[in-house]
Amino acid sequence: MKFVSILALLLPIAAIAQSPVSGPVRVLYLDGGGAERSQLGALHEAMRDLGREGIWFDYATDAASAANYDLVLKAEEAGSPAAIQALVMAALTPERRRSYEAFLAQREPEVREPHPMVANYEKRPKPLTFQHPFNVKGSLERTQVPADLELKLFAAEPDIRKPIAMAWDDRGRCWVCETSDYPHGLVEDGQGHDSIKICEDTDGDGRADKFTVFADKLNIPTALVFAKGGVIVSQPPRFLFLKDMDGDDQADVRQDIITGYGIRDTHAQASNLHYGLDNWIYGCVGYSGFDGVVGGQALSFTMGTYRFKPDGSQLEFLHQFTNNAWAQSANAAGDQFGGTANGAPIFFGGIPNTIIPEGVRGMTAKKINEVGTVHTITPNFRQVDVFNGYTAAAGSSFIESASLPKRLQGMAMVCEPTMKVITLMDVQSDGAGYVAKDGYNLVASTDEWMSPVFAEVGPDGAVWFADFQNFIIQHNPTPSVERGGFKGNRRGRCAYE
Repeated sequence: MKFVSILALLLPIAAIAQSPVSGPVRVLYLDGGGAERSQLGALHEAMRDLGREGIWFDYATDAASAANYDLVLKAEEAGSPAAIQALVMAALTPERRRSYEAFLAQREPEVREPHPMVANYEKRPKPLTFQHPFNVKGSLERTQVPADLELKLFAAEPDIRKPIAMAWDDRGRCWVCETSDYPHGLVEDGQGHDSIKICEDTDGDGRADKFTVFADKLNIPTALVFAKGGVIVSQPPRFLFLKDMDGDDQADVRQDIITGYGIRDTHAQASNLHYGLDNWIYGCVGYSGFDGVVGGQALSFTMGTYRFKPDGSQLEFLHQFTNNAWAQSANAAGDQFGGTANGAPIFFGGIPNTIIPEGVRGMTAKKINEVGTVHTITPNFRQVDVFNGYTAAAGSSFIESASLPKRLQGMAMVCEPTMKVITLMDVQSDGAGYVAKDGYNLVASTDEWMSPVFAEVGPDGAVWFADFQNFIIQHNPTPSVERGGFKGNRRGRCAYE
């Protein structure tokens, strides 16, 4: 079986002066009143049911970008997916219809077959069949980005494998945490099979052509951040400081700076490290939590965000979230945000825990998304719970980039690998806090292996994302005949893979 781990980037392209002449059909869904930013409307089902047919929708409240689309569909004129499909096809010129059909015909064929271990937690009349993995071309041509952006590949397997996080150094090189050990290969001494790899484009063609292993024998490294001339890596139960001392791009120093992060569930471990404006390192942890001593102080906390000094001398818990949290970010104003995988994709961290008096129970964070449904572009999604919503949400990074369209500025990106999308959260001021309107998708795919787990703006102003490429996006529970449709075998601390 083949696997394709994709590290992709989005780049803006020049304004298009006329409608598309080839490729998938592009429809601009015009919701002038903005009603569908706070509640579901006809667009949701149209996206889900027509995406596999190569009919792709972008949401807007004005028609400024209409020239990039085959058709502008007003919300008040939208009906059922079948009615919308008929309307769209009738609007195409004969030439455009031929080019659309040619695009569908030239795609890598989809190969499917029944498989006894494709779980059916959704209790469909029949379980979904198994989709064989595509090559890079087949996956990319089934992956949608807005009509005025372009999707490009930076690196893929075999040069990288299972990317879970990345960061950029002062030379613009992309450093990638690779983890084939995730989620089941946790080892107590931290000497695993994972690595941090430096990916470099030396000839300026937009593709990585030089790959250097900076550090190997890691075990589920979930994030990295540059500090003190090296990198700090979250690898629970320990945070590591790695540094190259002789200029060969390989770590010579490997030190534990903080220990005590929980390892009982790798889906709920520490993650999402970022360098703060205050010169502290910020991060997130789920219900695996922290229980240890830092700077002589005993600390115990779980499910939320924290900050620590780069030398590991001080650690503070900041904002309380829920269950397996996997996001930390700050907007342009420096306000703190994050999110939880299950049902709460974006929180605003208001009053930090550090200023709440001991013995007083206070709210330090609040879920702010108004819409909890994910806008997949395929009906073939598989989830264990929070059906149609966020059950594996990851990240909450904000878009601030002069290289990207104005409408995207200040939006937060939430990856949802079970639904094959990167959602946009339109975060807006709301009194002393914030509210997140539905911004629909930045990226969406009908490739059932496509699994975005990390998205941030890179040094070139483009959005970069890591595609973990895995057919099974699940950890708990272990499938049973009653729940899942077959009896699975539990593996170690975790469910099955």
